[in-house]
Amino acid sequence: MNRTLTPILAADIVGYAQMMRDDADATLTKLARMRSEILGPTVSAHRGRVLKSMGDGWLIAFPAAHDAIECGMRLQDRLKEDGALQMRLGIHLGDLTETDEDIFGDGVNVASRLQRLAEPGALAISGASYEMLDGTLRPSFQNAGRRKLKSIIDPIRVWVRGGDIAGGPIDMATHALPNLAILPVSCTESHDDLQDLARALTGDLDAHLNVLRYLNSKTKETPEPGEYRLHSTLRAQGDRLRLEARLVSPTGSTVFSLKIDGVLGDTFDWQDTTALRLAEHTFEHLFDHEVRQFQHLSDEDCTAPQLMQRMLVIGATDGPGIGRMTHLMSLAIDKEPTWGAAYAMAVGLMLLAQSNGTLGHVAQHAPKLLAWSQKINALEPVFSHARIILSLGDLVRTGKYDQAQNDVRMVMRNLPFDPETLHWAAWVYNLSGAPSDALVCLDQADRTIRPKFAAPSFLTARSMAMLLLHDYDAALTHANAALDLCPHDVGAHIMSASAHVRLGNTAAAHASIATVASLSPEFSMRTAGWRDTVSYPREIDDYYEGLRLAGLPD
Repeated sequence: MNRTLTPILAADIVGYAQMMRDDADATLTKLARMRSEILGPTVSAHRGRVLKSMGDGWLIAFPAAHDAIECGMRLQDRLKEDGALQMRLGIHLGDLTETDEDIFGDGVNVASRLQRLAEPGALAISGASYEMLDGTLRPSFQNAGRRKLKSIIDPIRVWVRGGDIAGGPIDMATHALPNLAILPVSCTESHDDLQDLARALTGDLDAHLNVLRYLNSKTKETPEPGEYRLHSTLRAQGDRLRLEARLVSPTGSTVFSLKIDGVLGDTFDWQDTTALRLAEHTFEHLFDHEVRQFQHLSDEDCTAPQLMQRMLVIGATDGPGIGRMTHLMSLAIDKEPTWGAAYAMAVGLMLLAQSNGTLGHVAQHAPKLLAWSQKINALEPVFSHARIILSLGDLVRTGKYDQAQNDVRMVMRNLPFDPETLHWAAWVYNLSGAPSDALVCLDQADRTIRPKFAAPSFLTARSMAMLLLHDYDAALTHANAALDLCPHDVGAHIMSASAHVRLGNTAAAHASIATVASLSPEFSMRTAGWRDTVSYPREIDDYYEGLRLAGLPD
């Protein structure tokens, strides 16, 4: 007998008995596909272990509550997106007792009761599980109060995440952007651990690629015509591992082949780094391949999705780079005036130009900014990441940091895994004096993939967070890493100057400010966001004082 404190996920298919009575063959086909393409890979990716399978229901154990809840959220979203079956899901962190014959304990009982309490498509978790979450996942859940559960003596605090897919349907997928079929990772070995690893890698790849708003990706065993196809095979020899991957274009040509080696003793870490590396490689090479197909076209002759793809492969956040990307988004808006995501990207780039002091490169678009912002309000749902972009603009103009943070929490309730949401949320938290919250967002974002052009901004955001936390060595390290990617990034030079002056390197700080002046002659305290009429949090006052000490003019 083995007794442990274990997070348990209880899952049950909604209306299974009725579906079997209506059409047993079709129901069993849906169930088999769901288990192979959604449930199995997602559970394995989060290191889950199936304790019991009841045909239409499962009890699954996890090493940590965060793993269980993220798995439940991913299942919820994938099932909603797939549309074939619905589940009720419940999670509790409690005692689990395992014998050779059965499983018992508070963890199983409460998780099962929570699952039955949940509405179709919803996820209900206990207060004990909720307390284990960080700030990126907590906003996803609403407090449902204390509930009396059958056969449980004391009432349980319940938190619920509704049945809607996180963030709703991503509109870019409806605008002829690329489709990717992630084939389940195959494994020629019969060893159970290697089969589990193959399923886990499949789930991780799905999680990394499915959240991207630039790509319509799904795990499926049978690709459809017109889709890119990611084939992966896991092999083992002795204690050596190898993942062989190949991306095939819709026409059948090979876009890339990749081999990633590892060792059996380091399986979990290798799984995490390998899945992220392969997902990043897939994203980068898929879009490079896409753009090459229409490189002969002028911007004016491209479609709106082609303009978006052309923008994604730009790898710079300097003035010319931001100007080029904004121009592409302006053209995309002209071609598809109801595409909310294009407006969001355009406004975000304008804010980036303002923070970088490179507004001169986007000056021709300045008269459109108000209209673009109004279009976001009209076209984008309230849970869109675009709402954070608008809140950031309001924060820079007015200094109303409490409202901006409230807006962030509302959006992150629905989009806790989206790299763009995490990116803009980190900037809001930084500029409203909450650097620890910014770092939580950035740590979560480090487990995602992002376009080339966004990488320097993520590093600069981390540099600012470290400045606000007075870790000036770390701030300088991250600023320099951003400058390695984009040497003319004004924001990174500003962070570098501020870190240098706090470390007593006055000459280096002045040199960084001189570089800023050469790149953006009009950049000043005011263009950096400082307003003498605003009462800032102490951390932000300290940040602006550092800029002033470094020599940035008012």
